[in-house]
Amino acid sequence: MVSTKKRRRRAESTDTEPAFKALRQENEELREERDRSREEVEGLKLSNAKLEAGCQTPQEKDKEVKLPTEVWAIIAKKLDKNDVCSFALVSKQLREAQVLAGRKLVTRPLRKNENGCFTFHFFTAAYFTEDWCAYWSRKFNVRYTDPKVIKCVLNVAARQGYVQVFKKYWSHRNSPIKWTMGR
Repeated sequence: MVSTKKRRRRAESTDTEPAFKALRQENEELREERDRSREEVEGLKLSNAKLEAGCQTPQEKDKEVKLPTEVWAIIAKKLDKNDVCSFALVSKQLREAQVLAGRKLVTRPLRKNENGCFTFHFFTAAYFTEDWCAYWSRKFNVRYTDPKVIKCVLNVAARQGYVQVFKKYWSHRNSPIKWTMGR
């Protein structure tokens, strides 16, 4: 009985073997077509992303087009004085553009001392606006920020008379610091 079943299977397998091979061949062709279409879709996605973002691959960096300095000068003229730092972080052409826009180049607050030399003077510099002091006083995390840094910013605010900075600083669950209350 077992041998008759084996014979039948062998006879059937010889009949279905060409169909089975054809199906395998068709399956392999479909897999290759699927792989080609996936590669094509990936290529289309990449080109679409490059078009949308306007970005360049590292190989295309040497083809980079820079804006003329005159355009940067127009932008620099329209910048608010509080936004110049952000602009400087983005633009390598800032210096030349600022000169063309007639803006004074300031990289660190200096003042002339009695000898005529320029010295760094953090606390009396007018470069630190009330908005700047308020922004940084809100960003401080008392547990992790060096107290010297907090003290410097609050000293600038105190010397410039920025009372709102202290109100905002103390409103964020910070208790008044002894050295800010008077000596």
